[in-house]
Amino acid sequence: MKPTKFLIENRHFLLTFCCVLMASVAYSPFMLSFSMFAFAFLVLLQLKVGIWHFSLKPNYEDAPRLLTIFKYPSFLVISLFFFIVLLSFWQAYDYDYWLARLRIKIPFLVFPLMFVALPGFSKKEIQGLFYFLILALFVTSLGVGVNYLLHFEEINELLKQGQPMPTPHNHIRFSLLLALGVVAGIYLIEEGFYWRYTWEKRFILFITLFLFFFIHLLSVRSGLLSLYAVLVVLAFRYILIKKRYLLGLIFVGIIVLVPVAAYHWVPSFKSKVAYMKYDYYMYNKGEGELYADSGRLVSIKVGLDIARRYPWFGVGAGNLKAEVKRVFAEDYPGFEEAHMPHNQFLFVAAGSGIIGLLIFLFAFFFPLFYKKNYRHTLFLGFYSIIFVAFMIEHSIENSIGVGFY
Repeated sequence: MKPTKFLIENRHFLLTFCCVLMASVAYSPFMLSFSMFAFAFLVLLQLKVGIWHFSLKPNYEDAPRLLTIFKYPSFLVISLFFFIVLLSFWQAYDYDYWLARLRIKIPFLVFPLMFVALPGFSKKEIQGLFYFLILALFVTSLGVGVNYLLHFEEINELLKQGQPMPTPHNHIRFSLLLALGVVAGIYLIEEGFYWRYTWEKRFILFITLFLFFFIHLLSVRSGLLSLYAVLVVLAFRYILIKKRYLLGLIFVGIIVLVPVAAYHWVPSFKSKVAYMKYDYYMYNKGEGELYADSGRLVSIKVGLDIARRYPWFGVGAGNLKAEVKRVFAEDYPGFEEAHMPHNQFLFVAAGSGIIGLLIFLFAFFFPLFYKKNYRHTLFLGFYSIIFVAFMIEHSIENSIGVGFY
């Protein structure tokens, strides 16, 4: 079943909202929500604008396409993220928190349907979207970098205290976008992409190298760990496919040496490392209540404790926050804030147990292995990034993280 003429003719709107969505992860939760609603709007309603008139009516012609979701298991399986929370209603006693979790997961139910109904993008259009992403990241990074230079001493002091370098909105999501931008640049270089002029190939190479350098200047661990994980994965993929073992091993060696060089030559990177070492020292002394990393480490302990006590079905997705608060109050009273488990897999295990975690792992990994999608540089790179993000953050428990995923 093909999309109607209306959707095909309005694909420029679709591409525009894709660009808005990508930029919104770094800039604006409001625009992120707006772009998500815009996709649904284009599928469910037909808006036709003329010089003297406009019309708005339900899009009955494209509605049957939603039922073809069952032909696309890699889309359908993502909805399990929503149903894991929905089906825990029988455990809930904190219904406000349960409803909040459910609301955040709604895009996992809606977006697969939207993309089934929408016309497919061409390879050139998809490459163009990622070209837009790296250009947007390049411009934004220039602004963040200029602000850093203008307030060099002040920002370095903030970094030594565990505070992030100022970014447009969320520094963690921005750093993950930078890691994805590097992967997107590698993909575009690999494909020999340019939009109009051949000199753009050199420009894309320059932007990719710039983003690689800038993520070290930004010094957000989520982005850095994700970046190095994806570079190692892509390096070994290159070795296996091309059989160029020496060149691949040299590349891996460079990956190892770059953080060492950054520690000596990039002040913001050195300040962040110094804070991490001090934070861990205070944690080992049992005096980490006022430090961010100590809170994250304790949140892991609390999550593991809850998962052990409620092994099969968890404490309930809607009850997890109340249970975390209780354990913090009883076992770690020195912490002013009860941190939710800083690991997405542990977050699911504590809230939904082994059963929920197995379903979550299936839903997460299925698209990667479906039709051997791991062979695609961009897809494998994204999964490497999001996997590391899941290991160190509860990434899809807020709207920005869901938008990024």
